[in-house]
Amino acid sequence: MNKKFKPDYNKKQRKVRFFESLPEISSTVLQIVGHREVLVDGCRGVVDYYDDRITLKTADGTVTLLGASLIVEEYLDGKLKIKGTLQSIEFLCQKEGG
Repeated sequence: MNKKFKPDYNKKQRKVRFFESLPEISSTVLQIVGHREVLVDGCRGVVDYYDDRITLKTADGTVTLLGASLIVEEYLDGKLKIKGTLQSIEFLCQKEGG
C-alpha cells in the first residue's frame, strides 16, 4: 500500500500533520537525484513545510532542504520523496549525551 501526501496548495505555508508513530529510527539516509529530487529514509516528522523550504526531524537532528517549488510527493513509514528545484541542504546535528 502506497500512501500519497497531497498538500494544500492554497496556502503559502503548508501545515503538515503527519508525525507518525514510527519504530525507533537510528540513522537517516539521503539520496539526492540531480537537483530535482531527494529521497529521505529515516524521517521522524516534518517541522516546516513551505514552497522554498522543508525542514525534517530525523534521528540525527534536523535536515532543511532549500529550493523552489518543493513538495512532499510521497511519505510512508519514515520515507519521503521530495521534488522541486533543490538549491541547498542544511544539517543541524543533535549533541550526543544531552
